[in-house]
Amino acid sequence: MKAGVTQQDPEAQAATPPCGKARTHRIVALPDRGFWRAGRCWSRAGTDIDIGDFTDEEWAALTSDPMLVVVAL
Repeated sequence: MKAGVTQQDPEAQAATPPCGKARTHRIVALPDRGFWRAGRCWSRAGTDIDIGDFTDEEWAALTSDPMLVVVAL
């Protein structure tokens, strides 16, 4: 790692939107160790996402899963 460069916490990195991307929803996993759905691991800390990053099928799986809480931002 270069001098003066710090490594960002993966959870904090997931919550930081890339340039130009708006976050539309927050997804929180209910299990303490997190939960995998739609190709991603969701944490209890929550992850802000853009709904446009998911297919209709993935979004249906996320919003109907009882182990996840999906909240509009």
